[in-house]
Order: sequence, then structure tokens, then C-alpha cells
Amino acid sequence: MYHSVLQRLFWPVFNSQEERDLYFSGTGFSIQENKKLFVFKGGLVNFNSYFNAFPLKVFLEKTSIDDIEVKLHLLKGKGVLRIFGQNLNGKTLILEKMIDGAFSGVNIPFDIISNKYATLFVEFMAYEDSIISGVEYVTYTEKKREIYLGIVTTTFNRQEQVLNLIKKLSDNDELLSHTKLYVINNGEDIPFSGNDFVTVVKNENTGGSGGFMTGLLNSQERNHTHTMFIDDDALCHPESIVKAISFLSYALDPNTSLGGAMLYEKKPYIQYEAGAKIQGFNLVPRNMNMDLRYESNHFFNNFVESADYGPWWFFIFPNIQGLKFSFPFFVRGDDVTFSLRNKFKPIMLNGLCSWQESFDAKISPTVEYLAFRSFLMINIVYSERLSSAFSLFINIHKRILFELLGFKYTIASALNESIKDVLIGPDFWKKNIKMATRLKEISDKAGSIESISVSGYDFRSSGIGYGLKKKFLVALTLGGNLLPLAVNKGRKYIYGMTANPYASLRTQEIVYFSPELEKGFLVRRNRPLFWKLFLKSIYLSAKITFKRKKLRKLYLSSLTTFESKDFWEGK
Repeated sequence: MYHSVLQRLFWPVFNSQEERDLYFSGTGFSIQENKKLFVFKGGLVNFNSYFNAFPLKVFLEKTSIDDIEVKLHLLKGKGVLRIFGQNLNGKTLILEKMIDGAFSGVNIPFDIISNKYATLFVEFMAYEDSIISGVEYVTYTEKKREIYLGIVTTTFNRQEQVLNLIKKLSDNDELLSHTKLYVINNGEDIPFSGNDFVTVVKNENTGGSGGFMTGLLNSQERNHTHTMFIDDDALCHPESIVKAISFLSYALDPNTSLGGAMLYEKKPYIQYEAGAKIQGFNLVPRNMNMDLRYESNHFFNNFVESADYGPWWFFIFPNIQGLKFSFPFFVRGDDVTFSLRNKFKPIMLNGLCSWQESFDAKISPTVEYLAFRSFLMINIVYSERLSSAFSLFINIHKRILFELLGFKYTIASALNESIKDVLIGPDFWKKNIKMATRLKEISDKAGSIESISVSGYDFRSSGIGYGLKKKFLVALTLGGNLLPLAVNKGRKYIYGMTANPYASLRTQEIVYFSPELEKGFLVRRNRPLFWKLFLKSIYLSAKITFKRKKLRKLYLSSLTTFESKDFWEGK
């Protein structure tokens, strides 16, 4: 009888001891070459992990499967296979079976697990030296649809990263059978011409927005049922995509989309976020900085079922009729508005993720300009209801004030430029779809930040450890800018690149330390520049608040053009 695999065994990507607990735990076993586990006699290997526990609750609620079987691939040896279910009350042994042979499947009675457990996992205890080559969760339920996935990545002069992505995905037989990869090259030539699996498309540099929309056009033209967006610097486990395809094959809702978590590249077991909520001018990450090696953490992660948007480091969506294309943001914010306009609320599954560089390492005036610009648009144009004048003004000005109080005048200057550009209206976006000239202007005007060598200093985490009294004094004195010059002296050291307004009191210099870049960045108090940017930010915040209704009307009328297929086909 034909069966479909819902989840196969995930194997380590980085091959480090720290990463191993994302896949297996136990004693008396070792990982061999060619994806095999050697379990010594008396050894125990447990698969209750971020990647290899099975997210039963989400599958039962969101798909049509009505049976599950666990298959263990044993190349050698014998032992006991135990199947556990886990819920908020703990773990329960469901079944155990003696395995003595090359292959064994254990059917799990559906009435035992239905509506009782959030996850399933297995463990194997070896009665003699044994070799495991795979663990599969399978079903005999008939699929609701076949998935033909177009994977799209946009790259700009990241040849090494994109070639690594191509290699990783090309090594997976399942992906070669059910997907095609489209590499949209916005930069210099890539030393790879393409093959049956990979198509390289040369594109003008219209940013991530333009690159991904070019990829979406290719996906639609080649009749893919679904499209996946993945950043060129995102390292993705190929089995994550295979698992996603299996889930979508059985999804009850044909318009189901899937989002992936983001994990840190340098600490591959730490999760930056498992989806995010949109709150005003902020994206609020869920389960931020969670160490997924710990059982309680990755189990708790299963209860984040959906996100407000699909991040383009890992986002799979159906090529639905009437799909709205992205607004030409260039980069930053396009993934948020794309989901909002198409009403995608992606489901989050453990094991669906990519590894990336920390956002802290990417903070710069141009990046923050792009990000703030998009959040202005989200609040003024894309929100269901327009914010009140008071709320909008406070949110805009507060964002800039935080940078000013943290001595990050370069970024505050760039944020002011964001407001100026949004105020121009739709014509700005038509004239600056490529953005190279405008970004250079932003960078030149903002200036650079001095980097210094740091060692032996006691760094304080940004935003932590400041009481209400100090926060009140910072607000009352505008970070010491209303105090005599002699009061502000000395230097403080902050861990992380996020502006820290509460470190400004009685301080002349702040050093922000980036652990990813392993550098310190020195910023100094500049009272004349503070007042110049502060007053300008009040003026611009008030101006965009006053014009918010007119801008909303103008931009909404322009979306018919900007979000159309015809607009992007002409670029």
C-alpha cells in the first residue's frame, strides 16, 4: 500500500557538538559519515529535538491526515523502539516494539493520539551494536493535492553564499523531484550557468522587492503551484522544504502558507524569532533568543501556530488567483506588506527555519532608513485603520528620539530622510525603484561611525538594568542635553548595536559592541547636532501626521499599479 512521508530524519548541517542537540540526544552513540547513527550496545538515542520531534498537534488541526506510522531504518543490530507523546502535562510512552531487522514500521492507533499530544518522538535503545539510517513519520491518507514548488532567491554580489545554497538544495533528491530553483541575480555574474534544477535570471538591481517579484513571475509562468522566497544569505536545511511540501500536500485550506523561524548563523542553536507580531512601528519577535537545544524550549515553540507575516528568509505561499505583487520598497518591509495585502497568516512549524547573520550586524543608516520608511508606509497605508494623529506623531518622533538620545545621530538623520521621501508620495517610488543613487545620498549625508578595538571592558546589555528613576531623568533632561556641559563626561560600554537612550545621562561617549562583527563603535555627544536633528524630527513628524489622510488616499490609489503583474513585467 502506498504511503507518503510526512517527516524524514534531519541530519546536522554545521557538524558541531553544540548543534547536535538540535537533532539527537542520549548516550553511547556517534554520527557516522553518509548520514548514519552508530549506537553501541546499551546506548540510547533520543529524537525529541527541535528538528526531529514530530509536530503532531499542528498536523492534526491543519491537515487531512487520519493515520500515522513510524518507520525506523535499521541497517544492523537490534533494540527497542519507543514512541512517546508529549503535551503540557509531560511525556507518555505510547508504544514500544522490539526491532530486529533492516526495516520496521509501527502503526500508531489514531484514537490514542488524536487531540491528546502536541508532539510525537521516538527513542531507540540498542541491545547490540546497531546502525540507524533513518526515522520517518508516514501516512497512508490520500493527498489533497500535488505540490510543484518554485524556490526563489534574490542575490546581489553574494556569490559564495548563493553557490552554497545551490549546492545544499541540489544534493536533496526529493527537492530535485518536486521543485525548481530560480536564482535572480541583481549583481555581478555568478560562476554558475544553471542546469535542469537551477535557472539563473539576470536582473537589474531593483532590490529584494524587484528580484523576488521577477522570481514570482518565473514561478507563475512555469505553472508552479506554490512559490518559496529565501534570502541568498540564508542557510536552509533542505529537509525543511521537503517537510513543508508534505504538509501543504495535506493542508485543509488550499491557501495555506508556511513561515520559517530565523536562527543565528554564528550560534545555530539560538532562535531569533519564530514568527512575529506587528505592533505599531515594531515587529515583535516570538520566542526571541530561545536556546532550542533544550527540550522545554523547542516543545514550547510548537504553540506558536501562526505569524502576522511571512519573512522572506523562509516563506512558502500558494500561487493564488489575483495574487498581489509587492510594493517597490527595494528592501525592508516588502515581506510584511506582501503578506498583509494577500492576507497570508503563515503557519509556523518546528524544523522550518533558516540560519542568518544577526540583524544587529546589519544596523546602518541606510538599512534603518529603508526599514523606517516601510513602517511609515505600513502604518499610514497598509493598516486597516489609520492611526490617530497623536498616536502617529508619538510613534514616529519616539523612534527618532531614541536614536538621538543614544548618540546615533547618523541613524536619526537617515530616519528624517525616510519621512521626507514618504511625504513626496507615489512619484518618489516610481523614480527610485533602483534606489542606488538615493541610498548613496543617504549614506553620504549621514556619515560613518568610528570603529574601535575593544577588549577587557565590562559591557552592559542594551536596555537592561535601568530603573524608573533614571528613565524619568533621561526624559526630563532629554538625555542630559538640558544639563550643564560639565555634567556629561565619561564613557559607557553597551553590548549590542541597538540605541540605548538610558545610557546617555552624565555621559559624553558610548561604545556599542557588535558581537557578530567583534567590533566596538564609538559615538559622542554632539549637542548642536542633537538640537538640529531633534527640531527637524518634530517638524517632519508633525508634517506627515498632518498629511496622513491625504497620503493614505494617494498611496491606496497607486497600489493598483504598483502591486500589479504588469508593473513588474515592465521592469
